[in-house]
Amino acid sequence: MGSVFRLVVLTLRATNDPTFALRGAPLKPNVTHRPAIIDERQLGALMTSIDEYDGWCGHDQHLKLREFFSSLLASYLIQFGRIEFSGA
Repeated sequence: MGSVFRLVVLTLRATNDPTFALRGAPLKPNVTHRPAIIDERQLGALMTSIDEYDGWCGHDQHLKLREFFSSLLASYLIQFGRIEFSGA
C-alpha cells in the first residue's frame, strides 16, 4: 500500500504519503500449519469434537462444518477404495 502512495507522491498527484507513519506497525500473525489428518480414528475424533463443541459457533455454522467434514470423509473413503459402489 505504501508503494502506491509513494508513486502518487512521485508523480505529484499527492503532497505526502499517509502510510509513512504506519510503516512496520501492522504485525503479521504467527501461523501454525497443521498436518493433514489421514488416520480414520483421528478424523472421527475431530468430527466428534466438532459435534460436541458448544463455543461461539452458531448452529448453522456447526451444520456446515459437519456437512463439509462428512463430504470430505466420503471422498477420502471413495478415493482410497474403502467404499465400493454397485451398479452404474
